[in-house]
Amino acid sequence: FDHVQAVVDRLHLMLRDIDDQREGTTGHVRIQTHSSVGSTLLPDIVASFAREHPNIDVRIDEMSSHEIPGSIRIGAADIGLVAG
Repeated sequence: FDHVQAVVDRLHLMLRDIDDQREGTTGHVRIQTHSSVGSTLLPDIVASFAREHPNIDVRIDEMSSHEIPGSIRIGAADIGLVAG
């Protein structure tokens, strides 16, 4: 019986996680940015977002502006910020 209860409990957790993701209360955002944009604009924006959405993980990767559009196209990032 303990094993069955553990499976049922895990299922409930999974369903809650799915609901949270659907409602936008948990998840992740991947941002790729040029270093000049990432060092000047993003820190304050990400800090404010993190305060309002503490269960959403934000990952920021810096790269050259010409690489970012391709990364967005293949789904390697959700948001891309370029300089220029």
